[in-house]
Formats: sequence, C-alpha cells, structure tokens
Amino acid sequence: MKYLSIIMMFVCSLFIVGCSDDDKIDNTASVSNLTIGEVTSTSASLSAELSAASMQNFIKKGFCYSTSAEPTIDNATLCEMTGDFSATLRDLQPNTTYYVKAYALIGDNLVYTEQKQFTTPSKTLEDQLSEYICPAYVDDYVSMAGWDQRANWNLANVHDPSVMKAADGYYY
Repeated sequence: MKYLSIIMMFVCSLFIVGCSDDDKIDNTASVSNLTIGEVTSTSASLSAELSAASMQNFIKKGFCYSTSAEPTIDNATLCEMTGDFSATLRDLQPNTTYYVKAYALIGDNLVYTEQKQFTTPSKTLEDQLSEYICPAYVDDYVSMAGWDQRANWNLANVHDPSVMKAADGYYY
C-alpha cells in the first residue's frame, strides 16, 4: 500500500507538470478585413482574415448573411468553411440588400466582424434572355393547314401583326 501511494503521488505530479500554461488555447480571437468582392444579380464573393493566433486554434469560421440587419449564426443563413477564408454566396435574389458578417469560433469565444451590406443589381436583359426556356409543346397548325381544312382555320391561320422579329433574332 505504501508503494501504491508513492506511485499515485508520482503520477499526479507528472500530470500537474504536464499541464503548463503554454498549452492553453488562445481565446483572443480576431477576425477582420471583411471584403465584399464582385456582386452580380445572384451572387457575391466575400473574404476575411483571421489573426495568426486565431488561425491555429479556430474551431470553425464562415460568413452569416441575411436580408435583415445584424445577422448572426443563430438566425441567418450560414456558410462555414475550413480552408481559405473566402466564399461565394449563390442563389441570391436580384435587386435585394443583404447584410453580412464574417465570424470565427476560437475555443468557446465567438467573434464577428462589423456588419457590411451590399445590394444585388437587377437582372440585365441578357441575363433574362439567357435563362429563357422555350415552350416544349408543339405550337403549329400543320394538322389543319391544308386548303381542304380551311373551314377549321378561324383565327388559327391568321398572322398576328403585333409580332415582329428584332435585330437580335428574337420575336417580340
């Protein structure tokens, strides 16, 4: 029993010596330089920076954004990452103001950058035309185009004078 007490005291002393203050996580997190890059009608690129001490000990980092001011990780859409501190927000709504913050969780310390905002522009005519999908149904009158079917024509075979072909190749 005497030897067991000595061994227990030795193990405890090793544990106390092994836990120095140098091994503590630095909870003084710093996230800064939130930058809003290119903004389109449906996307925005973001970047931020972590301090050197924070870079080694972060648990998670990312961007939170919302259409309401002061977004947080609790009430706004969240984009988390583990690598480079940059992201592209996608599927945004055109002509909408968004508020964004970068955040980092170091230990149990959650820090945010100051809020920034950006407004997505309206879609351009080129954007709208590039997203246009033609109707999939057959839109012709071939089945009744013959002269012998003229009794069925009614307005189906009459030219619409309000339709015109523009220089861009589209009919309006």
